[in-house]
Parts: sequence; C-alpha cells; structure tokens
Amino acid sequence: MENNLVEFALTLHKEKKLDEAKSIYKQILASEPKNYNILNLLGALECSLNNPKDAIKLIKKAISLNSNNANFYLNLGVANNLAGFEEMAVLNYKKAISINPKFKQAHFNLGNFFFNKRDFVSALKYFNTALTIDSNDYEIYNNRGNAFKELNNFENALVDYQSSISLNSNFAPSYYNLGNLYVSLKKWEEALFYFDKTINLEKNFLQAYNNKGNVFLELGDYKSAVQNFDLILKLDSNHVEAWMGKSAALKKLKLFEDSVTALEKAFEINPNRNYLLGELIFFYLKLSKWTKYSQYTSLFQESIAKRKLISKPFASLSVIPDAASQFKLTNQYVLNEHSSVSPSFLSKDKKILNKKITLGYFSMDFRDHAVSYLIKGVLENHNRHEFNLIAFSFKKNPKGEMYEYLSKIFDSFIDVSSMTDDDVVLLSRKMNIDIAIDLNVHTAGGRVDIFQKKAAPIQVNYLGYPGTSGANFYDYIIADKILIPENHLHHYSERIVYLPDSYQANDNKKTISTKKFLKSDFGLPENSFVYCCFCNAYKINPDVANIWAKILKEVPNSVLWLLEDNNISSDNLLKELGNRGVEKSRIVFAKRIKLQEHLSRHSLADLFLDTFPYNAHTTASDSLWSGLPVLTYQGDSFASRVSSSLLSAIELPELIAKNQAEYFSLAVALGKDTLKMKSLKDKLIKNIVNTNLFNTPLFTKNLEKSFQKMIDNFNSGTNDKNINIS
Repeated sequence: MENNLVEFALTLHKEKKLDEAKSIYKQILASEPKNYNILNLLGALECSLNNPKDAIKLIKKAISLNSNNANFYLNLGVANNLAGFEEMAVLNYKKAISINPKFKQAHFNLGNFFFNKRDFVSALKYFNTALTIDSNDYEIYNNRGNAFKELNNFENALVDYQSSISLNSNFAPSYYNLGNLYVSLKKWEEALFYFDKTINLEKNFLQAYNNKGNVFLELGDYKSAVQNFDLILKLDSNHVEAWMGKSAALKKLKLFEDSVTALEKAFEINPNRNYLLGELIFFYLKLSKWTKYSQYTSLFQESIAKRKLISKPFASLSVIPDAASQFKLTNQYVLNEHSSVSPSFLSKDKKILNKKITLGYFSMDFRDHAVSYLIKGVLENHNRHEFNLIAFSFKKNPKGEMYEYLSKIFDSFIDVSSMTDDDVVLLSRKMNIDIAIDLNVHTAGGRVDIFQKKAAPIQVNYLGYPGTSGANFYDYIIADKILIPENHLHHYSERIVYLPDSYQANDNKKTISTKKFLKSDFGLPENSFVYCCFCNAYKINPDVANIWAKILKEVPNSVLWLLEDNNISSDNLLKELGNRGVEKSRIVFAKRIKLQEHLSRHSLADLFLDTFPYNAHTTASDSLWSGLPVLTYQGDSFASRVSSSLLSAIELPELIAKNQAEYFSLAVALGKDTLKMKSLKDKLIKNIVNTNLFNTPLFTKNLEKSFQKMIDNFNSGTNDKNINIS
C-alpha cells in the first residue's frame, strides 16, 4: 500500500498537480519522518512552488540521512540558486558531480548557471561535458547554441540548433533561437520563417510573436508589425514589449496619438521597465504634451541618482541639464547594453606607419540629413595626398541628392547595412582603417557594438551625438574649449580633442536660394518683429515656453515663428502658449521646405531664439550662415553649449546669455531696439567671412592635424592625453 501511495504521489508530481502531491508526501512523512527520498521529492516540489527556503530545509534533512546521493545535491543546488544563494548552488552542483562524474543534469545545470551569469566560456565547458555523457539531449544542444550565439560564434550556434531540431522536431525553443540567430545575421526572411515555425508549434509563444514584430519594424513593414503586436495583446493585454513595439510602429506610421497611448499603457503596466520613462518623456516633448512633464522629469532625475536604466542617451538630452548627470546615465546605459562581450582589442604593439592615414567614416546618415550637410565640406577639403577616405554606410539603399553626391567623394563607399557587427569589424581591419570616426554613436541607427569590438586602433566620437559616449572604447571626442571646459573633463569617458574655434564642421559652399520671399508667403505680419525657432518640437519644453511667452508679452509688436514638426505638437503649442497669455495670432508655423529655400526664408526673421537644455545645432549654424543672429542660453551639458560654441567662433559673444533671466532681458531689449538689431545683423554678415566658423578649408586642416596627433600619440604610447590644436 505504501509503495502504491508513493507511486501515486510521483504521478501527481509529474502531472504538475503539486498541491495534491504535496499532501501525499506529507502523509507519507508523518509515518516515515526519515524517508530521505520523500524528503528530497518534497523539497523539489517546494522549489516548483517557489518556496526555496522550505526546500533547502527538507533536502538538507534528506542529505543528513543519506549524504551520498548525487540527486539530493542537485536539488539542493536548484533550491539554493532559486533562493539567491549562488555560491552554495555551484558547490552543490559540483558535489553532485564529485559523487557521480557522469551526472548529466548537474553539468547541464552548471552550464545554465554560468550562462545566466553571462560567463559563456564556462557555460560551454559544462554543456560540452554534458553532451559527452549524452549526445542525444536536444535541450543541451539548444542551450549550447545560445552560448555560442552570445560569443558571436554563429556557425556553431547554427549547427547546435539544427542538431536540437533533428533530435526533437517539435521543440519550439530551438526554432525560436534560430529565428533570433538570423536576426543577428540580419537575414530577416529566414528569421520570420523560424518565428512562424515556433508559433505553429506553440500558439502562445508570445516572445516569438514579439520578435517577429520587431523584424517587421526592421523591414519597414509597419502595418504588419502593428498587426503582429495586436495578436500578442489579444493573448496578453499586459505584454509591455508588445505595447512598446506597437508604439514604435504607430510612430513610424505617423499615428502619433495612438502611438503615445500605447506607450502610456506600457508605462502603466511596468513603470520600471528599462528606458521606458525616457522614451515616454521624449514622446511627450515631441507632441508638446506637458501635463505630466514636471512629475516625470522629477522622477527622471531621482532615477539617474540611483543609476537606474531609465532612458537611452539620446532621449535624455532634452531633459538632463548638466554634464555630470549626462555622463552617469550614458555610462550606465553602455555598461548594460555594450559590455557583454569583451572588446577584441588590437595588439598594443601595433604601430600605424601607413604613408597615408586611412579614415573610416561610419554613419547611418550619408543622405539628406543634418550630419551630412555639416560634414560635406570637410570631405571635399580633405588632403587626398595624406588621407584615404572610406565610408561605412549603415543605411540600406539611401536615396537623394546628398547620398548620390557623397557616395562619389569617398575613395570607397561601402553599404554595410546587411552585415553583422563582427563582419563590419573584420572588414574595417582588413582595409587597415587607422581611425574610425563614429558619426552616430547613440543617435538613431548607430551601431556602437562595432566600436565596442574595436574596428580600428583609434576610435573617435564626433558630430552626430552631442555628448560623451560613456564608453571606454572611444579614444577621443572632438570638441572645443566652450563645449567642454576643463572642469568638465571628468564627465567624459574619452580624451578630448580641442579644436581652436568650434568643434562643428560646416560647409562654406552651402547654397542659399536666390528666391526672394515675402512675409506674406508664410503668414507673417508685415511690420512685426519676428522671433523664430526652427528646432524640432522635442527641444521645446515648458521652461522654454514660459520665457518665450514673457518675451512676446514684453514686445507687443512681435510674433514667434516655429517649425511645424507635427500637427499634434503645433496644436498643443498653441494651447500651451495660449495658457501663458499669448494670442494664437502671434504664433506662426513654418512647414518644411527644401534646404536652400529654408535658408533663404531666414531673412524674414529678426532673431533666432535658442532652446535649452538641448540647443539648436545644425539649425543654429544654418541660421548664422543665413545672416540671422541666434540668442542662446549657455547651459552645463555638451548639448546646451553648442550654440555658445558657434557664437564664440563667429565672434558674437554678446548673444550668449549665462542664465535664463539674461536670455529674457536680451531677447526683449533686442526686440525693442531696431538699431541694435540691425547692428548685430551687419556684424554677423561681416563675421561670416572674417571669422573661422565657416572657414571650411581651415577647419579641415585643423581636424587633420588632430588626426595626425592621434596617430603620433598612438605610436608613442601617449594616447591617454588630451589634444590641443592651436
């Protein structure tokens, strides 16, 4: 009868009828308190019920009665691991192996333990041993494949996943992992095929649906992405990743209200999800939706102090006002996202001795984009007797005049959009790139892992991302003394290259349309003083709006001319400024037009009002190039000092306010003093020619000097020093 009771309990246990099995195990122990097998089984069951401390007590009692049973130590290891006693778990697994060296499950558990600790080399060791004991275990092949994948050994990972499937063609996780492998290889159609295979086997495999949706996002098939995320939400309305994916797809479809609603739903479900708060605040800024802005930004600052993963770096630029916080957030992000694989550093003994320095420019933006408009003149002016120029383009099939033009400037223009990070690194090394210049870093489409894996002996953060990379694998950031004062050096992970005027490249051949516009062409009152700001909406926050409203009220015959970023933002800005006492008639929106014509219409404005803490960057230099003065408020972060850098280089320091009160006073004074305003414009027109901000040949020579100095420092082993170009 007793044996029958044990068998019945075991059957219930295997069928996961845990409460019933537990009751019978306890019944047996009541009559046989020293039954170590039942103590062990009940301990294992308590683990399944997530009661690891109870499990530990039971299994330890079993071991005290029988200390030579490997299975007891295995289960004790599981219980300790579940309870968070990791060192004890490893000791228990190893004790099980010492009793039974061919105990496959103990080796497998150790492999899984080290995998979860991201020690993939150790994980492989134990998976390999487990497979020598049993070469027909499909789960071990699957998990070893995951370890190979994490080590970027995609070939062996592929073999293991296929081995797992050949042993069990109905094992959905291996199909799912094959899908993820093909995502890493940027083979999107193959990835979709295997995610579909996974779903066919397990209809509720939600992560397969989610990753399939992400593939549709990569392919630009945003409607299919939305449909896919909706399938998940029908099965689980609290699936945070699906809400976020849906939000991203809806944003691409320009369905902004639906997109932000989806993001708010994700935040409601899990406000602590990594990067979600930053994404939500950024979206609110893009839509000028400020009702919860102060509440969320306070939470944002508190979370930075606690080193929480609350935002990706770019989304934080409009929120964080100081360099110290920016470094803290960005460094934490890099540690979490870009340090799982040790960088494959090149030999420290290598010297760069090429007759011509080979520069690799890496970017998503070799197209009609602000970065390309800035860098174009430098690329044209590079000394081709001393430098080879190689472009590594991250964007697939870029179109437009700028792409067509830039693709011919470089010695080689390589589309690496479909290549893995490892393959790009290998190609860069094969081409003997001496200096790799990342024009993206943490901006959209950037591929930081290429630089984490060391694409070149010297790696540079430049132009695209306005701030520190937060990473130890970028050697230099190119800046100037205004952008990064000496008391800010400890807020940057890179060494600083100080250029003599401004850090910003500019094109002194940028064309301004000869078309003569009238104020009436854009709905501007004829005799008004026109303040303007052509920054994207995400740079405008309540503090900026407060000051702008006060300025407009102090200068009665004035209007504010803003870029029409999106309809929702425009409507909300009208409401917000209206709430601050500004009539709708005094706010005018400018639609996007061709760059040459956009530059020409600057002549209709009187003063450009900068944003803070995220300044105008390309927008500011466009304004100055067009002859329109820019008034800025110099902040503490890199992003809030760019306009100051430009104004200093063009010798208009009187337009740099040191605080918000001074910004307000200067804006009002200039709005009321037409003679002073005319004098400033005349000075600017002269300085466009007579100063160095738009002296592209000189800028390029200084940049080239910095590249040569980087090489010299590398060869002499002194590349731990900042560089000053005089």
